[in-house]
Amino acid sequence: MYNAAQQKLRTMQYACTATPGRGSLVTPWRGSFGEYAAYYPDAERSRSMAINNLSWQLVNENDPDKNPYLYNGKELHTQLNMNLHDYGARYYDATVGRWWSIDPLAEVNRKWSPYRYAYDNPLRFIDPDGMLENPYLVFNNNTSNDNTGTMSIFDDNDTPDDFSDDAFITSFDAKNMVASSSNGKWEDGVYEMQDTQTPHMHGDAVDDNNALKDSDNGWYGSGGIFRAEDFIESTTGNPRTGMGVHAGRESSNWETGRKTNGCIRVKPEGFDAIVDAINEYGSLTVLIVQNNRESDYSNQINSLTPGTPNPQIELIKPITNVQIQ
Repeated sequence: MYNAAQQKLRTMQYACTATPGRGSLVTPWRGSFGEYAAYYPDAERSRSMAINNLSWQLVNENDPDKNPYLYNGKELHTQLNMNLHDYGARYYDATVGRWWSIDPLAEVNRKWSPYRYAYDNPLRFIDPDGMLENPYLVFNNNTSNDNTGTMSIFDDNDTPDDFSDDAFITSFDAKNMVASSSNGKWEDGVYEMQDTQTPHMHGDAVDDNNALKDSDNGWYGSGGIFRAEDFIESTTGNPRTGMGVHAGRESSNWETGRKTNGCIRVKPEGFDAIVDAINEYGSLTVLIVQNNRESDYSNQINSLTPGTPNPQIELIKPITNVQIQ
């Protein structure tokens, strides 16, 4: 709702805010049209818009009683004819499709210009507050008999607490087959990632077969491992350390020969997809594990579907200085 600043008519106005390629509509409470603003995808306003064979002209930008909350519901500042949208973290100039200042989190995503809006693709992405967007992983092991689950990558659309607007990037095969000597599969939950920009590498360290840990046939594959923060299991109280996602033992049989001590294993092309997503969309944030191993969070986590309305979910709190007996 928007209450006219000077309240000359003492009426309430209701606004339907704009999305890319559409418009925003402002109407008094009785239902007559007050203003219709039409936009190109980058928020530049068109000069008129035909609706049902009628042309609704834009209102005077300098009218003190007009609704200032327009594209994406952001306030339009018209002082000195600047026409900038206030997104909170910074101001957006729809005339050039760029921000007027750099992204406050620009250092963690140096591949992209710090002035770009919505990854230069406003038809697919939004940027609600002017700060960095980030990808995350979802491993769903609701599988058939071969025990191959699906790892999906989503972009959080800069709203980490709201999964409803998240954008799907890609998906690929993944497994959580574990050795009998391990502490078991990964519990259902949401886990903060430790390696957010590049995978962890082990240098010259070798595994129990005397192969380099970071080699095609080593524990972690040639690319290394994306580790989650250490955590305590909700059902057992046991600490889990070194848990992550990797493409180890690349030459082993995919169906039967790639067991781990708890890590999720993907194929090399899947691991490359994670690296590519980080390079293109920003730092990795969390790993969501679904339908894999019953936990105190299973009912909440397993009902989560990114890109649709979802309940709030709880992040598994990381632990530090874990001592394994």
